[in-house]
Amino acid sequence: MSPDMRRAYVLWTALPGHEERMERELARSAVPLRSAVATLVGLKHTPALHFRRSVVTEEATRMEEAWTRLDREREEMGELKVP
Repeated sequence: MSPDMRRAYVLWTALPGHEERMERELARSAVPLRSAVATLVGLKHTPALHFRRSVVTEEATRMEEAWTRLDREREEMGELKVP
């Protein structure tokens, strides 16, 4: 939420390969979603919704893949026994 409460930032994620579609659908749905927020929140002015793709999930996935690769390489070298 911006300090003046005129903009609300909505972070979103999508399954791999669905990011572009999700971005289009959120942009298309911004007005109806804003109306729903207005009904639920009851503020004098309903903030404009700004959708931002969250990179946290993507970074966590990349880190998990890196750890898995490292474990596999260490196991192949006989350094690690994976149960």
